[in-house]
Amino acid sequence: MVWILLGTLVVSVAFFLTIFRQVSRTEERLRSMVVRTESKISQKYGAKLVPPGKDEEEEE
Repeated sequence: MVWILLGTLVVSVAFFLTIFRQVSRTEERLRSMVVRTESKISQKYGAKLVPPGKDEEEEE
């Protein structure tokens, strides 16, 4: 009985680690895609990239 519970625990942990790794990789790919897209847009239109919240600080 203990071996079944231990095996179930190991399989569950492996499953959640796999899912977490996939989600983490997806987030990294999306972040790099956003950066590349913003860079292309800024080069094409000559726009200056400003980090979020930067405009709010300058207005104060």
